Amino acid sequence: MHPKSVGFLSENVLPHSELLVLIGAVLHDIGKIEQNDALEEPGDHQEVVGERLLRALGVSVRLPSVCRALGAWAEETATFEDKLIALANHVWKAGRYEALEALIVKEVALRLRLPYWELFMELDEAVEKITRSGKSRLAQAFR
Repeated sequence: MHPKSVGFLSENVLPHSELLVLIGAVLHDIGKIEQNDALEEPGDHQEVVGERLLRALGVSVRLPSVCRALGAWAEETATFEDKLIALANHVWKAGRYEALEALIVKEVALRLRLPYWELFMELDEAVEKITRSGKSRLAQAFR
């Protein structure tokens, strides 16, 4: 996850576990260590593997669930942190996911009683700044 996205979210949204989002952004793909075909093959088996790996290491109860954040952000049981981890993953790769962005903005607007479009424009601007350099980040990561 790009540090700018963490800063924006920390300054502008609801109370959330910034540490969980940061750690989740880093560890959500840990299952690819054992399930390395996940880089080429579709599917979510690496999420199950990642959750198992983290539980075997004895990490806190909540942390292993970050492995499922990307595939589960639209579910009713998804936490705000799950949604932020999924958003950070898309943004880091220079991707936009309108449904996810809208869901986050809607949740923030409702809880803070702020205008949806005002918040949307703020998030849109922040995400756009971060995604501009995403392709070069990905190119460097796979050198």
